[in-house]
Amino acid sequence: MIEKPDKYLINRLRTDAPCLFDNKIHKGARKVTELNLLNVDDYIANWEVLDDETRSDVRTIVEGNWINETDDYNRSGGGIKNKSDYPLAEQLLLYAGLGIRDMVRTAWKIISSNVRDNDGYRNPQGTSLGFIDPRAATKCIREFFDENAPNRLMPHYVCTRVLFKSDPQHWMIGDRTDLGRDRFNHFYNRVAKRLARWHKAESIKSCLARYEISVSSLAGSIFKPHAHAVIWHTPDHKLRFLNNSFNRGEIEEIQDPQYRWDDIKRYIKYMFQVSPFTNRYRIEWDEDNREVMNQLSRKCLWKLIELHMHPGAEVQKDREFKRNLPPPGRAKYY
Repeated sequence: MIEKPDKYLINRLRTDAPCLFDNKIHKGARKVTELNLLNVDDYIANWEVLDDETRSDVRTIVEGNWINETDDYNRSGGGIKNKSDYPLAEQLLLYAGLGIRDMVRTAWKIISSNVRDNDGYRNPQGTSLGFIDPRAATKCIREFFDENAPNRLMPHYVCTRVLFKSDPQHWMIGDRTDLGRDRFNHFYNRVAKRLARWHKAESIKSCLARYEISVSSLAGSIFKPHAHAVIWHTPDHKLRFLNNSFNRGEIEEIQDPQYRWDDIKRYIKYMFQVSPFTNRYRIEWDEDNREVMNQLSRKCLWKLIELHMHPGAEVQKDREFKRNLPPPGRAKYY
């Protein structure tokens, strides 16, 4: 049996990342689903009900180095959209409690490859699951900027951020992930065709879009497919084609044109990052029905993985669409 983490390390984590602890402890729980899966104290107090995989993952998180002045990856979250002080630690702890190891063959690598130990190392064996694995997402970000240099488009062209929305009647898929997948594929293909049409018509110079499935409800398994896009165009362009799509209900948001590369680069990184489950888990947490809540959350995570990883899922085959992005180089790219 894997032993509990040392009390010194638990208290160190309590000081470094208090968001991982809660005063309410459910002693005497009979199974993991009776715990608050975002409370380290709950795992420790009910260590005997955890299987060895969950114990190993919780130990890895507790023993991790979450304060590191030379590398802020662990604290900032790196590949995860930041919703708290320690978004990465929270997401990994929730994954451990929901049993993500049982859902994907390579998922055992996710936690160990994201947590830096006291010697400053992580497990080098990561995954390619960029939609749920923050470390894999950071790798995707790095590879994108190794292969593409959108900054070369500026200042001759400016950038506008766009959010494409899907039909809300398709967000709730129930147990039919196959139907949801077909609807999501249709939405993503529509976005790609629209961007390709704008590029062919020379309304835009270049573009990048990333497909995403966010969770609007864990308990209800409500998913919101959408697409973040950045388009480059001449500064004097009136962008009527965007306004027309907005008026038709195809676009949810059009940002003002961006002129600063640092702002655009930050947003492109955001487009690749993992959406956290933790915020929804806290919002929907029901103390009196925690077992049902945890069972539904586990089911929701499984459905999200199925929506991405099924061979018929467009979002996994090609999570991005791009046109005419320049490669790295020194010369101006017009």
